[in-house]
Amino acid sequence: KYMHFDGTSWSAPEIVGSLSPLAPFGTPQIALDAQGQPHLAYIDKTSAGVPELHYASRQSGGLSGCQTVSHAWSVQPVAGDADQLASLALDGQQTPHIAYPSRSAGILNADWNGSGWTIQQIDPAQITGSACYDHTLQLEASGKAHLAYNGASSHHVIRTQIGSNWTPSIVP
Repeated sequence: KYMHFDGTSWSAPEIVGSLSPLAPFGTPQIALDAQGQPHLAYIDKTSAGVPELHYASRQSGGLSGCQTVSHAWSVQPVAGDADQLASLALDGQQTPHIAYPSRSAGILNADWNGSGWTIQQIDPAQITGSACYDHTLQLEASGKAHLAYNGASSHHVIRTQIGSNWTPSIVP
């Protein structure tokens, strides 16, 4: 569900997608675009119980006078094999980028390419269970991505995207 505060009161909850009866897990992540519209990344479980990353964006609506205009949400699965928590950022063109831990492939990054999601492996060594529940993705105005997380060896790691590569820096 999504709600917003207008300075005086909270809106009525908006339903964003339909969650599995197996219950979602992890914390939904939110980013606001230049028009103030919300974008969400969250983990839900498929009917088979497999965690799956989802992306949702509010497509229409807004405020007209004092009344809320109807909102339509676009919800799409991004990738399976996701675990616990995603980190969402929007670039200058309002394109979503999502970093998330995978149960089998380490830390991954999903970028919307205009027609689908491009998935890229950032750190294969960070398999779920060894680390990476605490991570955050930030984008520079130029679109260059930075990901900070706790590494498997209790190190803080910052990875910076340079082209299609992610260069690591260990922070003591």
